[in-house]
Amino acid sequence: MDGSSHSHSPIYLIRMRSGLQCGLCILRDAFETEIPKRLVEFGQLAENGDPQMSGEFVAHLEAALGMKAPLPGQSLRSYRRARGQLRKPSRQHLPAMYALWTLMGDQPPMAKPLLRMMLGATESDVSKELDMSLYNVHITVAKGVRTALRYIR
Repeated sequence: MDGSSHSHSPIYLIRMRSGLQCGLCILRDAFETEIPKRLVEFGQLAENGDPQMSGEFVAHLEAALGMKAPLPGQSLRSYRRARGQLRKPSRQHLPAMYALWTLMGDQPPMAKPLLRMMLGATESDVSKELDMSLYNVHITVAKGVRTALRYIR
């Protein structure tokens, strides 16, 4: 998608080999393709005969739980320790999820608005929800997009 065919801020544009593209759209598209298509695999039965959840779905669910932001006042160290019990997404199989997971663990203030934007919120929604100025939302999301794409490379 080129930068002129949608309504995102031009600050999200990144230079690619094919020209300027919206980094937020690239990241969102990659994230959406990583969502498992099936929640349960019926052909795979557990020892007791019940359907067993797909390993792909469980990995995705644990990664999604790991992207929950730290609680207010929670130190980054305790947040990372709590996330250590969950399975970290694979960089090769889930690159966008890996980038968001890593960004949330390293810089939650940057990851929170980016994740909300990737889930369909507008800049003004994020501004109101996180009590940020619209300018700060634009700058933070732009930095988050560039950082997340750097984690994927």
